[in-house]
Amino acid sequence: MMAQEVLTYAQIAEPANRLGNGLLDLGVDLEQRVALLLLGSPQFVAVFFGAIKMGAVPIPLNTGLRPGDYVYMLNDSLARALLIYA
Repeated sequence: MMAQEVLTYAQIAEPANRLGNGLLDLGVDLEQRVALLLLGSPQFVAVFFGAIKMGAVPIPLNTGLRPGDYVYMLNDSLARALLIYA
């Protein structure tokens, strides 16, 4: 069993705000989709909430898919941005 880390809202809010502002700076607008491919990322919660806070729609992608599946999902979702953690 993996140890669980407990984070406070303040610990999540600051990086979430930075990410949301970064998405705005990149030209992501309200209600646009942002795909998230964050295999094992400890920042997943902050990234997810950052997208929501700035008004985007986060789309978590399954990390076990084939490359062609990602192409299909990104095209079908009309994602404006793709955030990757590898």
